[in-house]
Amino acid sequence: MTDLIDVAERYYRAWAEKDRATIEGLVTEDLAFASPSHEFDSAAAFLDCCLEPFGGLSLDLRSRVPGEDELWVSYALTGPGGAPMHLAEHLRFRDGKISAIRVYFCQKG
Repeated sequence: MTDLIDVAERYYRAWAEKDRATIEGLVTEDLAFASPSHEFDSAAAFLDCCLEPFGGLSLDLRSRVPGEDELWVSYALTGPGGAPMHLAEHLRFRDGKISAIRVYFCQKG
């Protein structure tokens, strides 16, 4: 079985580097993404909308809590000159790739 934490860390590293090709290799084509402000049912739609404005930001992974085919991750995301935004994501995996992402966030501490 693929190490879920390793896949997630490579995903977040690629996200911080705006490396679309690497991200596409780590997620399923039918990626289900949901956040308070966006929902997508494909990796292409998700990346087309979100990679440019949110990729390349400073990302500090704080915790990783794995399950059998899921992983909870928390991190701080900081843009130029801004205060960090604290986020948690629930990742689901299928065949060693991220198949679903649900985002939870708070702009305060």
